[in-house]
Amino acid sequence: HVQTFLDECESAPQTISKLRSIVQEKEKDLLTEMSATVDFGLHLVKATYLLEADDFVGSVSYKIVDEVMKHMELFLSGIHPNVTSIVTRYNSSLQESKEMIEYACTCVRPAHEYLEQKLREEPQATSLALFKLLRFFDPVTVGISEYDFDTLIRALQVPSDIGEHARSELASYFTLASEFKQGSSTWDFWKAHSDTMPNLFHIASMAALYQPSFAAPERVFSILNDMFRDDRTGCLEDNVETSIMLKFNNRTA
Repeated sequence: HVQTFLDECESAPQTISKLRSIVQEKEKDLLTEMSATVDFGLHLVKATYLLEADDFVGSVSYKIVDEVMKHMELFLSGIHPNVTSIVTRYNSSLQESKEMIEYACTCVRPAHEYLEQKLREEPQATSLALFKLLRFFDPVTVGISEYDFDTLIRALQVPSDIGEHARSELASYFTLASEFKQGSSTWDFWKAHSDTMPNLFHIASMAALYQPSFAAPERVFSILNDMFRDDRTGCLEDNVETSIMLKFNNRTA
């Protein structure tokens, strides 16, 4: 695409000439950088979309972040298909191939170190620890993830009576979770079984309020701006609330 742009662009001839010389002289480095960016950043970009979803995202947030970090570590340990493809394309010597791969790692290593550092700092570290506890509410992984129910109850500040009643519902949860089809909505699962596990559902409702991003409230404000223009700013609170809830849940009055 870059080469096509340079060939077809008819404006700014001096700039195009300079860009063309850079591409010709640094083609190998540029392709190495771009392939490293794709291999290293692809999972990070996908994770961004997953963390901004509408479902019970808190229950899978830790898993998403953990998988991103693992993919980054795999890249630095030698798993980078696009970089390998570029190295093969140039049919370089063994030493040149090693240098290209090391250059690719050098390009992305600061990003890995930055993300690791940020996840160790506050408030990210505390949030990540909480999301690790919230894996309990993911029916897919609850059977294989280590969890401490007492720690979860304390972290969410669940009233003691609800916590004790919820403990008696754990066996039912594990049974129902084993029947959960991967790819289905986690929140739909909890709503469907709210009568069977009322106390666990109450706790799940509290947990669902913990979001890894501001995407959900931003969507609500976006709907608010679309529905209530300047001539409707005098609407009563209950009117605004009802209208937003109906619109957000794709319902009509």
